[in-house]
Amino acid sequence: SIALLRCAQFAEGQIKRTIKKVFKPGTGNLMRSFKAQMLTESGDVISAGAISDLVYAGIQDQGGVIYPKSVNNLAVPTDDVPLGKWPRDYPEDAFDFAPSLFGNPDRTGWLISKDTDEVMFTLMKKVEILGEDYIADAKAISDPEYPRIINEELTELLEKSKKKADK
Repeated sequence: SIALLRCAQFAEGQIKRTIKKVFKPGTGNLMRSFKAQMLTESGDVISAGAISDLVYAGIQDQGGVIYPKSVNNLAVPTDDVPLGKWPRDYPEDAFDFAPSLFGNPDRTGWLISKDTDEVMFTLMKKVEILGEDYIADAKAISDPEYPRIINEELTELLEKSKKKADK
């Protein structure tokens, strides 16, 4: 099981490297969320993997549509908004609302800063995310390495066993 965990750790590292290459610099939460761990041990079957507990990890990989859960709209920040900032992080009266009267039917409008008159957030009824397939990219690099990792661990285990037997 040590060899299997080492494979999962290799996969974790490759997923993190792939995320760093694929996505523009952000908060790093997605990259940091992946952790290698043993998944199952039942009978003759054991498994390990590198998994994330972030809800959006899967949608960033495979793509899909995001709908708001507890509010009417999703707030999509513009490039002028600092990373990780959302409308709730600003004072309640910081924005004016400008409705979207035409164009994208999923766009409700914009939140405009009262201080700068700049659009800070676009309000959307839903947002479609195109998947980046970062897991498949990382897997393609990791898979060929697993036999080497397992062989190294087995060799180390055999050497330890031999040293104990020689004593």
